[in-house]
Amino acid sequence: MRVRRLCCLMSAAVCLPVMGCSVTRPVPAAPDPLSLRNYLAEHPTANLRVTERSGRTYWVHAPEIRGDSLVGRRGYDVPVRPLSVGLADVVELRTGHFSAGRTAGAVGGVLAMAGVALLLVIDEAEPIY
Repeated sequence: MRVRRLCCLMSAAVCLPVMGCSVTRPVPAAPDPLSLRNYLAEHPTANLRVTERSGRTYWVHAPEIRGDSLVGRRGYDVPVRPLSVGLADVVELRTGHFSAGRTAGAVGGVLAMAGVALLLVIDEAEPIY
């Protein structure tokens, strides 16, 4: 039981910083070909989170505008899994950004978990007389 609690704390301490340092924000461009093409020209490494009219949400990596469609890849897997969506079906576009506040919170959370883990280890240690 003690080892299991410690393992849970350690796995949470590893996952928290990975998830806590980023936030998605709306893309300032409207989902029309010209404004989105200009946005992608200014931000060539942007990955976009697309929300369709159906409510489906997914990430598009290496996005480009071709005609009236947004094309890219589903991930960085090999072989490449292409993805294409008509801009008329897009309701919202978001992109990931670094968040200093979330990073500070994640670091504080990890330090707090390390303190709790240390207290658990000290509490379970047998005294030496």
